[in-house]
Parts: sequence; C-alpha cells; structure tokens
Amino acid sequence: MIKLEKLYDKVNNYFKVKKSENFTMQAYLEDRLLNDDNYTNISSKLGKLNYEIAMLDFNGNSENTTKLKEERDRLVKEKLVIYNKYLKELNFSYSCNLCKDTGIYKNKRCKCYYALLTKYTLESLNVKERVYPTFSSEIPNGLEKHYEISKKYVEKFPNTEVKNFVFLGKVGTGKTYLASTIIGELNKKKALTVFLTSNELNSIFLKLHRQEIDRELVFDILTACDLLVIDDLGTEPLYNNVTAEYLLAIISERLDKNKHFIITTNLTTSEILSRYNERFLSRISDKKSTAIIPFNGKDLRI
Repeated sequence: MIKLEKLYDKVNNYFKVKKSENFTMQAYLEDRLLNDDNYTNISSKLGKLNYEIAMLDFNGNSENTTKLKEERDRLVKEKLVIYNKYLKELNFSYSCNLCKDTGIYKNKRCKCYYALLTKYTLESLNVKERVYPTFSSEIPNGLEKHYEISKKYVEKFPNTEVKNFVFLGKVGTGKTYLASTIIGELNKKKALTVFLTSNELNSIFLKLHRQEIDRELVFDILTACDLLVIDDLGTEPLYNNVTAEYLLAIISERLDKNKHFIITTNLTTSEILSRYNERFLSRISDKKSTAIIPFNGKDLRI
C-alpha cells in the first residue's frame, strides 16, 4: 500500500530545504543591508519619526503629524528601493509568493503545498507528468468557436458562468487538445489542475478498491483541485462495483464543492447512459453547471 505518511514526509522535507535555503539568502541579504550606511541611516530616521508620531497621537496632537507621516512615507519608499536593489543583485525570489515557501498561508496549508502533494501522489500512482500546450495565434480549422469559448473560460476562471464542460465528438476532432490547452493556460495562472485519462483514473479507482492507497488522500486530490480533466471517457475497461461507482462519487463531490471539471469523450449521451447509469449522465449534464459541447469537425490528426 502506498503510505500516506511517506508522501507527506516528502512534501514536508521539500519545504524544510526551501526554508533553509531562504534563511541563508535572507541572512546574506540582511548582512548587505546592515553594511549599507544609507539604509541604516534611513532605518534610524524612521525609528525616530515613528516615535514622534506615536507620542503626538498619544497626547492628542494627531493633527500635527501630517508632515511627519509624509516624511515617513518618503523614507519608506527610499528604503524599499535600496532593499530591492540588493534583492535583484542576489537574484532571490520565492517559488510561492503567497506563503513565502513555508507551505502555510493564512494558517492553512498553501495551494503550493497541495500542488506538490498532488504531484508526488500522481507520481506514486505511475501517472506521468505532462507538458501542456497554450493558446496560439494559429487556431486549428473548425475550432474557432471552441477556442473563443475556452479563452473566455480561462479569463474568468474560477468565476466562470459555466463551471464544467463535456466535450463530445469523434476521434481526432480536437477535444483533448483543447482541454489540454485550458490546463496549460490555467497552470500559468497558478491554478491547481489535474489531467487524467480515463484509463489512468480507472487504474486509481482499482487501487482504491483494493485498498492499495489511502482513499482520503486520493479523494482530496481529485475533488479539491481547481480543475479536473478526465480525458477519453469510455475507453477504459469497466470493473464491476468500481468504475461507475467511483466515477459518480468523484463527480458528485466536485459538483457539491462547486469545483470545475472537463470531460472529453467519443461517446454520445445515449452511449454514456447505457455504459454508466442515468444518475451519472444526469450529474454531468445539469444545464445549471455544465455545458455539453459537440465537436463535429474532421479528424485533425489526418
């Protein structure tokens, strides 16, 4: 069984290393700043100004602090210019500007923490990391309208009018390409995304059913990510009490959490109904949250 503790240890060790690296950098930066006379003089002046302003406020003379506060603002800007100069020289930047590489943001695990946990979990499940395309100026013939819909979806994400898409169409009509492009663009916006083929997802379901991996972890990853793409639905083998049941559970929980998903499939709606069940079809075709988009073009692979 893939142990949950080992995955969390791997993520926590990553942040320990980042913390150590950042501490060394910050110490070096602080040393440079403390040896800059201009910076230390400004710091000293700011300390005195803050004291004067506080005393005037305490004695009820806050109306006399306007010029002092203006001077303080000017010095703060000067100090920041010096700080940024040394920061640029060090070429120092955080991997995550939200949590400053601590893995904690607003007393909760940061999105970057879950992104890393997702990455390590999928690796342990033999899901290969993919390279995703992004929007280009050259739109494949027949995908013009789909391209515009997808661009608006990415621009407004996560506050989209329609949360979910089901891309229906024959092989090679651009369904997977467009879903991959949406993920590629959202990854640029630091969204937490997961792309799985139906075979990969079905394999994960089978491991869950056999208790080879922690159910809570997998469900957390598949239902908490900002966007889940299930590609080529209908090409996976059907396992009794596994495929349809787990698939419905994942989709239902994502809908309940108001999380986005995209499904691509070569099946028609009637084929989805006969292959899975009426409840699953009902959940992925709710007009309040999902748009079913047909891909009727020629095979783009030819």
